[in-house]
Amino acid sequence: MADFSSGGQNLRSESTYLQRWARDVDTTLEENDKVLNLLAHRTNVTNEAVNTISSAVGVPPDPGSCSASCTGYIRDGILYQRVTINYSAPATLGSFAGIFVVVGGYNGASASTLVKVGEDTFHGAAGAAVSFSNLVLQKTGETITIYFVAKSSGEVARPDWQNAPNVSLALTAGVGVINSTLQTKANAPTNIGATVVGANPLSNDGVLTAINVASFSVQYGFGTLSYNSGSVDPGSFGKWGVYFDDALYSGGAVVFHADASASVLTASDNRIVAGYITTTAGTPRAGTGGGNGGGGNNKLNLT
Repeated sequence: MADFSSGGQNLRSESTYLQRWARDVDTTLEENDKVLNLLAHRTNVTNEAVNTISSAVGVPPDPGSCSASCTGYIRDGILYQRVTINYSAPATLGSFAGIFVVVGGYNGASASTLVKVGEDTFHGAAGAAVSFSNLVLQKTGETITIYFVAKSSGEVARPDWQNAPNVSLALTAGVGVINSTLQTKANAPTNIGATVVGANPLSNDGVLTAINVASFSVQYGFGTLSYNSGSVDPGSFGKWGVYFDDALYSGGAVVFHADASASVLTASDNRIVAGYITTTAGTPRAGTGGGNGGGGNNKLNLT
């Protein structure tokens, strides 16, 4: 009979060796997975740290001396608000490269709804003053908040716009500049509708020839303006048209005039008739009509 004892021992030895080798391979693979996971974790942590540092460095310092104002101007018969933005560059520029102009509470939106409406790119020295007036908004009568959000040359800005320097601005300005370049004659002030709101402001006591003018408002196509009270003395009793000129459509204090000639009432652009009145000695009188100087159903025939 053949002796296989030594061969059996050899097979057992090889089997044991293969088992140990397999365990070693499993262990090695397991360790490799741990190393790879550790490296991946470290890479993520490193990237996260770099991104955080990069963001912190990229956000520029805030501007200083922030303010805003507005004037009205008419274009195509509509009253707009030309907003002037003022600020100064930070004392230490860092990555500062200008501002985003962000508004809250504009055109019916809530105060917390912030919208970027403009921007300025800064090219100057630290602390330099900046002023620009290329921002145009509608005259909504609202008081809005304007935020001065600093930006970098890479357009990086703080994420919390609501914490940026800010000011309040009322969008209620009358006309400060009439842009004749943008207006055609059809849209010029002569053709802007105007009507005195409410009771006519003119009165006369029948004793003196002076005509008193109470404070009043005029409804234009672009909105309503209020005017101060005053008086004018034509020097005699009779039929008079009382008018004033408001070249900038700014309302407030104006100089009143009285004339009996209808042609005088239309002799100037921006001329508005406060009303008409027939004064009589011994009888108090009130005025009627008012609006544009040239014609209309609410005008008296003065000729």
